[in-house]
Amino acid sequence: MPIGAFPIAKARDNGMRPAEQIIVSLCGWRPGIANPQVLVTGPNHCWDFMAGLEALVFVQPGAKYLAPTLRALAEPCETLSLWDVERRQGLDVWPVWKGLNVPEVRKTLLSERRGAIFLRWESYPWSMPENARFGGMA
Repeated sequence: MPIGAFPIAKARDNGMRPAEQIIVSLCGWRPGIANPQVLVTGPNHCWDFMAGLEALVFVQPGAKYLAPTLRALAEPCETLSLWDVERRQGLDVWPVWKGLNVPEVRKTLLSERRGAIFLRWESYPWSMPENARFGGMA
């Protein structure tokens, strides 16, 4: 289990769930963020506690364990997004096997590879100002 996950898992065992998305950090603790955070320290964590939750994975160039973490989170999570803390850019990860209907989305597609579609936040046809809050804190 990643560092910081035990309190979330215990709350889930008691029928509770976080109101905000979980920050899954591949680049250390991120001070100043109110969201619950977990710290990835290896490629083989148990992510069962994330079932049905929203995950925002914080990355930076050269982050270790990105591919195994995304593969492991894709199944249990309700939503999965990435935030590059250096470039201050985000994107959503849509696992193809979850049945995403992509014809409309394909126009703004960043890339499709290895069973997932990666869609930049700025590619959406609507404004997403709530994503800007991570810009100053990451």
